[in-house]
Amino acid sequence: MIRIFVCTSHLSALFLTLHAKRSHRPGQLDLIIIDLGVRRVSVIDAILTATGMHSWSRIINLSEVAEEKHTFRPGLSRRLIRKWKEVAFVRPVYALLLKRYERRSDDRITRHLLNKLPAVAPGSNVALHVHTECQILRSLRTMYPDAEVNYFEHGQGDYIYWDSPGRIPGRLHVLFAAPFRRYLSAHGRDATMVHELELGGEFPRIADEVLKLDHHATEVLVPKARSIVFVLLEAVDMYQVPDHFWGAYMDRIIEDLGDAGDHLFVLKPHPRQSRFSIERTLQRLNERGIRHHLLTDAHVGIAAEVSFAPWAPHVSHVYALVSTACFYLSVLYPNDGITYHYSTSFLEEHINAAPPMYKRLFDRMKPLIEQVFAERCMPY
Repeated sequence: MIRIFVCTSHLSALFLTLHAKRSHRPGQLDLIIIDLGVRRVSVIDAILTATGMHSWSRIINLSEVAEEKHTFRPGLSRRLIRKWKEVAFVRPVYALLLKRYERRSDDRITRHLLNKLPAVAPGSNVALHVHTECQILRSLRTMYPDAEVNYFEHGQGDYIYWDSPGRIPGRLHVLFAAPFRRYLSAHGRDATMVHELELGGEFPRIADEVLKLDHHATEVLVPKARSIVFVLLEAVDMYQVPDHFWGAYMDRIIEDLGDAGDHLFVLKPHPRQSRFSIERTLQRLNERGIRHHLLTDAHVGIAAEVSFAPWAPHVSHVYALVSTACFYLSVLYPNDGITYHYSTSFLEEHINAAPPMYKRLFDRMKPLIEQVFAERCMPY
């Protein structure tokens, strides 16, 4: 059997690698592909380090490599396209052009993959292990039309799009399997294809191992008499939030804490976050006199769930907006001494200018957050 795994991020690569290692059987040929997309060097390095935990027969990187200073903040043309493609008389034309582009792109990707992937011997089976928004899935299905498809989570979108109309059927392997099955059943939908994501061990220990592989310290120096507030900065630029949003986010956390003076804020940027949002965040913390530490360099590419490991013994609060990482952390690091906070309401207040496609996404994401992911978290 040939097993093809397609990852998109550090956490995605880690989840898939752990699954591949745990489920591998003699005679199976395992290979992993880093999906199409623009990724910073630190993200690619982190992915390659995570893949080192399994003996892959082949590792294929389809990424477009970007410098660490690359900005993912949408420019004017991108913002205009997202707005105008929803206009009634533009929508059908845009849809037609998009389908034409996808056909040409799929043909090009298929030709490229044919030169990269091994030939399938007669009688051999192929199994695909992907995410719902995998960009090369259509090409892989063209190459292997009878392949078994397994979907793995790496974010909230995998729950949203897994059984959407036109989706290729397949099992869904997720961390929040039990609450998601309850959610589906409550809405009259079939939940039999939802399975637990088996990580094959205790995650904090795995995270320490990954950090050691990447030559990062697994212990941190924390100022005495200060507890840690671990803040997940988020890539919400696509919602076209106003410029003051980032400072207001810090103000909201400080307000919720009540007395932030005795805390050290440890800030974990998102790999696709804009420099502008980080600069505005740091500016407000300096204005408010809050001591803080920004995880930079390689830590930008490392998943928050991994970076969190050495800080966890010192953390009293984790704050996020709607980041999946907050909900993952609440499950992967269950600790009565840590309170996990999220806020759909704060983000919702600031997305009036968002393109319609992202407003619809938020509307679909909100009930999942509140009914599936946030069982161990508190709204603020």
